[in-house]
Amino acid sequence: MIKLMGDGALVEFGSVVDAVQCAADIQRKMAERDKGIADDRLMAGPASRIRGQAANP
Repeated sequence: MIKLMGDGALVEFGSVVDAVQCAADIQRKMAERDKGIADDRLMAGPASRIRGQAANP
């Protein structure tokens, strides 16, 4: 982890594959955590958004 910013984080990975796998794991865990919670009680929008960016070193 590079930096925490409120409810977000800036994270660097060694490869795009690692980053995508991590994002998918986070989304799966969030879905499991939210099972059984009424839709009007769930956080929506930015709370569930994951962004990736790839750049040449």
